[in-house]
Amino acid sequence: MQGRGQPRFSVKRKSWQQERGLARIYRIFADSNRKPTVAMNTANDQQYLTWMCLTCGFIYDEAAGLPDEGIAPGTHWQDVPINWTCPECGARKEDFEMVEI
Repeated sequence: MQGRGQPRFSVKRKSWQQERGLARIYRIFADSNRKPTVAMNTANDQQYLTWMCLTCGFIYDEAAGLPDEGIAPGTHWQDVPINWTCPECGARKEDFEMVEI
């Protein structure tokens, strides 16, 4: 027989501290099971190269980009449009070579 004020089914409610603790543990496990794609991509994205025009010697730096030409800083050489030309001499993209500075 059930006492007065007792619910029909006895369900224990967790305190807010217990619920918060479980949520914190869940986040830890969820984060540990996730692949670190951001960390892996960041290492590749930070390696910027420089390209030199073989006709006039103009240098394209991937880190700096060419904002005046509409190419944002951080734009890699393969992402520069194929029809882009050297701002100094008009040479095509094929006339550039990667150089280390």
